[in-house]
Amino acid sequence: MSENIVMETQEETKSSYARLFDDGQNCELATDIGKMFTHIQSETIKQGNKLEEFIVDFINHKTTKKVFQEKKGWYKNIDAVKDIIIDKEVINKCFIPKRFLDDENLACGNKTGIELDFVIVKANKSVILVEMKAGKDFDTKKSKGEVDSMSSVKHLFEKNGIIVEKCLFVSYEAKSVEEINFKTDLCGCTKSTFEQFLKVILDDDDVGVQEGKQYIQQRFFEQAKQHIMYVKHEMISLLEKMEKTNLTPT
Repeated sequence: MSENIVMETQEETKSSYARLFDDGQNCELATDIGKMFTHIQSETIKQGNKLEEFIVDFINHKTTKKVFQEKKGWYKNIDAVKDIIIDKEVINKCFIPKRFLDDENLACGNKTGIELDFVIVKANKSVILVEMKAGKDFDTKKSKGEVDSMSSVKHLFEKNGIIVEKCLFVSYEAKSVEEINFKTDLCGCTKSTFEQFLKVILDDDDVGVQEGKQYIQQRFFEQAKQHIMYVKHEMISLLEKMEKTNLTPT
């Protein structure tokens, strides 16, 4: 084996979770264990995007409403802020170009603009702004920036004649708003459970809300089965390798 290959293998072993399991003599095993944990961590991070995907599917296929989804290029080509909400009911990945915020001297922490997870457009053309999280913990380094961005969009809409009813930070897991961890000053924004969020979208249709909760929960259950099968497959493979290296658990 060449020196370069040895160095690459050692570097790969030291990356991610692999270094936790590297005893200096089990490079391949440590790397494989590390890859499993890295994959699980990656799937955990994707939970927020999966949640949005499931919400969109539910609205489009199980309700009379439709979700508007467009790439940032569409938003960059519009002429006025009001164009964002015209003829729409629910907007996913709503992007506000920076030029609109600059025109009103409003803060924008991103070089190109601000993206909100959802904007709900009510029948009276007022809107509700939404940031979504699968877990309960909004107390991260990004939280203040998210609140600032939400506030900037709220002020922008209001300056352009759009009434903003609420600015919601929604937790899928939380059963009550008290469970949502958010130490940053909310600056007029509101914490919300997922059930409360569905009520807003579905105009307080309790039957629809329960259907929505069950639909999305079932989608997560289906994902869980896939994750379990992945772990099972990986564990069988890892145990076989442990046997070969005399590391079988006693």
